Amino acid sequence: MLRIVSERARRRYSQRHVDARVAQVDAIRLRCADTLESAREAAHAALDGARDHLWLPPELLARVGAVHRANVDLAQALHDDLQRLARDFGALPVDTQAQGPVPEPVAWEA
Repeated sequence: MLRIVSERARRRYSQRHVDARVAQVDAIRLRCADTLESAREAAHAALDGARDHLWLPPELLARVGAVHRANVDLAQALHDDLQRLARDFGALPVDTQAQGPVPEPVAWEA
């Protein structure tokens, strides 16, 4: 009985609202994808350049690689989080009768 009541009480959103939020998250995710690609390119360039210097100690080369791997891993994790967020927004319960206005984008700083 409690489940039935809580399901009825669960907030529902207009399809416009859900679509607007998914689109906003997707726009940020695309920017993140560009950042991820830049991080990968920077990692390849740095490691290729460092390998050209045979005199570099292996420990330094490993540190350079670790820093760039951490940057790529962070960008990948953010990208994955944004994909999940867009999917979760898309799964919000929809009220098919609601025809409210498209919500204003959530403000965020770059």
